[in-house]
Amino acid sequence: MPKHSYGEPRATCGRKPSRKRAPPKPGPSLRPDRVAYPSDMAGPSWLWSDEPIPDLTGRARRAVRWLSKLRLPEGRDAGRGNWLLPWQRRLVERIYGPVDAEGFRAVRTVFVLPPRGNGKTVLASALALLHLVGPESGAQVICAAASREHAAIAYSRALRMLELDPKLMDGVRPSPSLRKITVYRSSSMLRAVRADAGRLHGLSGSFVVADELHAWPSRDLWDALVTSTGKRGEPITFAITTAGAGRDGIAWELATNARKVERGEIDDPSFLPVLFEPGRGDDCREELTWRRVNPGLGVTRSLTEMRSAFQRARAIPPHGRACRQYYLNIWLDDYEGNWLALEM
Repeated sequence: MPKHSYGEPRATCGRKPSRKRAPPKPGPSLRPDRVAYPSDMAGPSWLWSDEPIPDLTGRARRAVRWLSKLRLPEGRDAGRGNWLLPWQRRLVERIYGPVDAEGFRAVRTVFVLPPRGNGKTVLASALALLHLVGPESGAQVICAAASREHAAIAYSRALRMLELDPKLMDGVRPSPSLRKITVYRSSSMLRAVRADAGRLHGLSGSFVVADELHAWPSRDLWDALVTSTGKRGEPITFAITTAGAGRDGIAWELATNARKVERGEIDDPSFLPVLFEPGRGDDCREELTWRRVNPGLGVTRSLTEMRSAFQRARAIPPHGRACRQYYLNIWLDDYEGNWLALEM
């Protein structure tokens, strides 16, 4: 079995720490460890189970511990540590714990499909930092999105997390104009890229964030990024998106494959699907359904704001399309009916 050492990542290089802004004091909020979930939450059963996830190498435990030390980069809880929600913690354990017959990490591709505002991009940014300042020398961490501006979101949140930790920040060189962060000691690099596959074939991704796949214009960038990881021993492609519209594109293709893996129709231990979608017969006007498909409701997603959005949809029926797609994670297929007709 190969040796794995997801130990405490080191990014310091002996320079005197520079003066940094003090972390902001977090405002009042609901603690992540006190979130109450319905008994029939959407998503895979292991996500809500109390059964321990195998962790023979100890990497999952170390990853959770390190991630918990980071501070949230924005929002009402900006500056708060120990921020992982229960579902995020279990997901990290499921990614880094199980190994295959040869002792290598079993999971290579993660497909997370939650409604908007449930903490998926912050988690992706934190995992990007884990791989950036981790033990792998020369790591290439890539944050990809449909546009340069969107790709910069994950980059900016990762950079802010570094700024809130002076010890980590002292060991890196950010280049904001290039959307790039370089680690002095290991020459590892994080960069944000847009959907221009023609310029990316020289990359060798060790950790790839594919953000909001439903907005990607084609699968060319996906193919370029995924094939680039073949040069690494244990790469991870972390694909995150909300539901899209229509049945064309890489997002729908991956969502379809994820559902088949989740149902057991495809046996692929390297592909980890995490889908938060309403079930057949769910009343999408009920708050119980909202809670089932929004694992961050009450923490990263405001219940008050969600109630207001659905109230507006009653007065302005076209607004119901946005409620279906972004709040309930229902894939739109040129839906033009009344927003209340939400039977699956």
